[in-house]
Amino acid sequence: MLLAHASSRRFTSGKADSKVPMIIFLVVLVVALFLGYKFIPVYWQNEKYESAIREHLNWDRFYEGATPPTEDSVYPKVRESAKTILGVDINEQAVNAEEYIQVGRLQQGQEPFPLYVKAKYKRIVNLPILGAKVLVFEIYEVQEKD
Repeated sequence: MLLAHASSRRFTSGKADSKVPMIIFLVVLVVALFLGYKFIPVYWQNEKYESAIREHLNWDRFYEGATPPTEDSVYPKVRESAKTILGVDINEQAVNAEEYIQVGRLQQGQEPFPLYVKAKYKRIVNLPILGAKVLVFEIYEVQEKD
C-alpha cells in the first residue's frame, strides 16, 4: 500500500527527474533556428533567381507588341537579375569557369529552337566554429513550348 501511494505521488507531482532533456532540447532548437537563419535566405534567393530566369525566357505572345526573347536580349536581363537578387556580378560565359551564365538555343526539337539558360554561382555562408561553407548552385532552365 505504501509503495502504490509513493508511485502515484511521483507521477502527479509534475517535476522531472532531471533538467538535462530540456536543456538538450533547447540547445538543439537554438542551433536549428540559427542554421535556418543562415541558410534559408540563401536558398530563398536562389528560388527567386530561378523564377526571374523563367520570366526572362518566356514571353506572352498574346500581349500586343511583345517580341520573342533572343540570346542577346535574355543574357543582360539574367545578369542584371543576378546583380539585384543575389548581389553577385557574374560576367563569365565560359562553362568551365567557376561562375558563369550561358544563354543559347537547343539544337533539337522543332524550329524555332527553344532558348536555354545555364547559370552557376556560389554563395558563402559564414558559420561560427565551422567556418565558411561554400554553396554551389547550378540552374538550367529551358524556354517553355507554346
